[in-house]
Amino acid sequence: MFFAYGAHGLSEKLQSRLRGAFAARKLDFDRCVTFLPWQTNAAFHGWLARADVFLDTIGFSGFNTAVQAIQRALPIVTREGRFLRGRLASGPLKRIGLQELVAASEQDYVELAVRLVRDGDYCEHIEERMREGGGALFGDLAPIRGLEDFLARVAPR
Repeated sequence: MFFAYGAHGLSEKLQSRLRGAFAARKLDFDRCVTFLPWQTNAAFHGWLARADVFLDTIGFSGFNTAVQAIQRALPIVTREGRFLRGRLASGPLKRIGLQELVAASEQDYVELAVRLVRDGDYCEHIEERMREGGGALFGDLAPIRGLEDFLARVAPR
């Protein structure tokens, strides 16, 4: 499921590329992929509540959506990129002790996504660990104190 972004035909370009990739692998794009209009916040959270697995975008990760998925104990599959923009979901997952959801390769990404969908016991285990780890992520004042310390050091007196 993708949410269509209206600016500059970007969603249409992505859809075209995906159609080509699916066709090359003899997969039915229309059966497997849906593009929805951009959603309100409430509607987006409704989709998250119905999802089984959150697939983080490879190469340009989503921080807000990853944190929202963690809040819902929705398993995330991500692939850590070389730059910060590709590490925004892996950081919180590592912080709560779920580095196993950070795939080492594209093949591992696919295998992990399939395992989470097919293996109910494993998926429930991950969901429970996400619920347990959420407190470490959302109740942690260390990043706030670190920012305060930094600002106190560099701000003019």
